[in-house]
Amino acid sequence: MSILTGCASTENSVGSGPDTILFPFGGDLSSYEGNEILLQEPLFVKAGMEFTSADIQKLEFVGPEMTQECKRISVGFYEKSYGYQMTMLSFHFPMPLEGNYTFDEMVLTFQDGTEQRFALNHLRVHSISKGEYCSETFDKEGLSMKFFLGKQGNIRDRFVISYTNGGAEDIIIRQLLFSEGWFENQNVQTFGNYSCSQELKDPVLHEGEEKVYQFSMTINEEAFASGDFYWFQPMLIYEKNGEEWRMPAQHQPIIVEGDYQSALEELIG
Repeated sequence: MSILTGCASTENSVGSGPDTILFPFGGDLSSYEGNEILLQEPLFVKAGMEFTSADIQKLEFVGPEMTQECKRISVGFYEKSYGYQMTMLSFHFPMPLEGNYTFDEMVLTFQDGTEQRFALNHLRVHSISKGEYCSETFDKEGLSMKFFLGKQGNIRDRFVISYTNGGAEDIIIRQLLFSEGWFENQNVQTFGNYSCSQELKDPVLHEGEEKVYQFSMTINEEAFASGDFYWFQPMLIYEKNGEEWRMPAQHQPIIVEGDYQSALEELIG
């Protein structure tokens, strides 16, 4: 796993940026152009460093096609581990104009103008133009998401999401839409419980019903760079009244996380 660290010139300030460890995330973000996707990025900051969202001037994602600046940056501190504090960077990523993009680097610029650059693990972005049969909100067309389970352990090829039909028309859940090349051979099963132990014969989502859908896929390993940390924000393709609709599959990205403690132990010794 590739991990970049930054260096500070003083022990109790961010004059040159704090000593940090970032576990490089990758993955796939699919949504409508102009939508802002809430992302969270774990960042480990050396204990004793003074570091808040006020110290950050901007946060950018850099790729060969473009640089995209993020919005509404906030910082939260968690428990100390191996001389570091776990910091959760929260920010909104604005979807660019329609098209396919890749981003390989994240850049933090501090208030004094200094930068820290971190590798990303091949983040793909699939931006879609909003059309007639696209729903931007979950309650507008009667379909809403209640629960999702992105992974168990390091599983990356199974997503469990429950949907509720608040409208009068039947809905058929078809598939999750990712950028081309991530997954293939997608299979959708319907269950009556979150543990996916009660499979249902009727996959149609009728008025007032909640059902759990398990999306199982074959990973294209060539599309995945090495690493264990990913964001996934797929689009949902569904059918209503004989027409194909699409909307974001859940409220915010599914996060697949590796073992931070083991990775820190290996890094720091």
